[in-house]
Amino acid sequence: MLDESHNESLQKKQVDDHVRLWDNGSNCVVSHYLTSEFIGHGKAEDLLPVLIKCVDDIGLNKSNLLQLSMDGPTVNWKLVRLLNSNFGDSDKHR
Repeated sequence: MLDESHNESLQKKQVDDHVRLWDNGSNCVVSHYLTSEFIGHGKAEDLLPVLIKCVDDIGLNKSNLLQLSMDGPTVNWKLVRLLNSNFGDSDKHR
């Protein structure tokens, strides 16, 4: 999950990265905050490297990625297209 906001003190866009997953120990879905990244703009091209770095840092098998949650519909669909292209699956989620 990505949550983008404007950080007033740094005057930059802040993207908070979260992951939601099934926890076998508690037998339920849990959400975890991962990290925050600071970017210049909130365009899909700026968000893609942040998302890829986050996925790589936690060692997520990209084929297990089921959902991308974020706000801003125009940016969302472009990010989904870029993500699918980058992960080698451009036919899904059009």
